[in-house]
Amino acid sequence: PPPPARLIVICGLALLVSLCVLSPSTLLAQVVAPGTTFSGPSPWIDVKAYGAKGDGTTDDTTAIQNAINACPSLRNLGCTVFFPLGAYKITGLGLSVSATQQGVTLKGQCGVLGVSTSCSRLTSGTTGIFIVTIGNGITITEGLQIEDLEFNDASGTGAVAGAIKLNLVEHFAISGVYCQNFTGGYCIGAIGGSTGAAFTQFGVITNLTTSNTKFPIQTTGKTSSINLYGGDITCGLANAGVGSIGMDIGFTNHSTTECRWTSESDSSPYL
Repeated sequence: PPPPARLIVICGLALLVSLCVLSPSTLLAQVVAPGTTFSGPSPWIDVKAYGAKGDGTTDDTTAIQNAINACPSLRNLGCTVFFPLGAYKITGLGLSVSATQQGVTLKGQCGVLGVSTSCSRLTSGTTGIFIVTIGNGITITEGLQIEDLEFNDASGTGAVAGAIKLNLVEHFAISGVYCQNFTGGYCIGAIGGSTGAAFTQFGVITNLTTSNTKFPIQTTGKTSSINLYGGDITCGLANAGVGSIGMDIGFTNHSTTECRWTSESDSSPYL
């Protein structure tokens, strides 16, 4: 005989709950409680579950760093740190992904924020910091991904050093990143290791957009094979009186493909 209707409803609810728990990657807006684990291919960690507000005024540095620190140190497992749509204020020394953490993905969410179409935004006005630093320059960090995040220098004076610092990172991918108002610094700064044949290398950057930023990309020291595909790169600073460089190539084997380069200053070279 067919099962009672009540049993069907209960089973349906149980199945729905199990799907929500075991498949977090399909539910981008869900809040994942600290310490929660999943049977999927990698942990999915929501920064709001660790106390981040994303309201543009609350200091979210500690909450987000705690979420990043919760990622395991296993590249074959990986970990996604998810930023629901919002503006996250970063202070102090900024955020960091440890050199022992492999396969970490920092993922934003795009949609309507306020009155304009935007993505999750990390913003800071703290002098001299990179908003996110990957690695320590001594041990190789591998498998990093950054997707659909905006970065903003809110100091108004170009005081923030930059958005993303790659410090001895290999096999990385950065996609859909937008940097604005880094008038004294970088969108992406790639730095080689401090000893031996230690390179920041084998990276792909796609759909990078910059605005009012002095150095959209700068590679320093031992860097190799960083490939830029697509994007809207604005070189130079309007009325700043100084030249800037769209992509400052510091070592070897870098390439750019299908990028739109524009200049806000006639004296600013693209490469």
